[in-house]
This record gives sequence, structure tokens and C-alpha cells, in this order.
Amino acid sequence: MVTAIVVDDDSANLKTLSELLELNGLEILGTCVNGKEAVSMYEDKKPDFIFLDVMMPEFDGLFALEQIRKIDQTTKIIMVTADTTGETESILRKLNVTDVIHKPYDITSILHAIEDSQKSTNDSARLYKDTMQEINFELKLNADKLLKKWEKENKKVRF
Repeated sequence: MVTAIVVDDDSANLKTLSELLELNGLEILGTCVNGKEAVSMYEDKKPDFIFLDVMMPEFDGLFALEQIRKIDQTTKIIMVTADTTGETESILRKLNVTDVIHKPYDITSILHAIEDSQKSTNDSARLYKDTMQEINFELKLNADKLLKKWEKENKKVRF
């Protein structure tokens, strides 16, 4: 089952998003209300996804994003914001977020963000596997060539 934590300082938004995710098959490992708690919960729970509000008092979503990225560059972080300006989304994309969803929540865009992220992960894994197979093939070819060369040279030395 896909797991997630949800971070939002607004209790209604926190509950709504958590319930939407659960109704669509995600297991919510926990919720919290600020960026500092988000980092701690991430380290403890290691969820598949983090849904992280941008604007929160005390420690905001950008703080949490930065701290979590220091721990793991590949963590799937979906930022949640009511700000629909292109500037905010551009800043978030530069910070290597998995996706950005806007309030009010649209379950279709949330599910697309999850699906796209999982497809990207699967594509990366497939690319890694294919690359490793190519490298192994090249190593085997080189080893075979070296072995034949060695055998040829050793035949000359034999009496």
C-alpha cells in the first residue's frame, strides 16, 4: 500500500486531504501542523509521499522541503498551496518538488500527481536495470576478449 504523511496548519484542510487520500487507497501514516514536525515525522515514518502545505506559521513548508531534501533527494514531496501564481509554482519546481497541487483540492489532480510520480520512479528503475544489463554485457565481452588473449599468449609459452 502507498503511504503518506500530510502536513497543514489548517485542521479542516488536514482532515479533508487525509480523508481524500485514504478514500483513494493511500495509508496515512501521520499528520502534523508545521515544517519542523514534518521533518521529524518523515525521518520516523519514511512515507512514500509527503503532502506539504507551503504556508504555515513557525516552520513553513519550504523549511521542511529543504530539510527533507538534505536527507533524501528522491523523496516524493507534493506541495500544497492556495497560491496559484506562476511565480510560486516556478520557485517550487526549482526546489525539486515532485508536484504542486492547489487548494481547493481536486482529487483528480492529486491522483495524477501520485500516478505520474510512481510512473517516473518505475521508468527510472527500468532505465537503471537496462543500463546495468548493458554494462554487464560489455564487461562479459571484455572479459572474454582478455581471456582469449591470455590463452593465446600462454599457448606460445608452453612447450
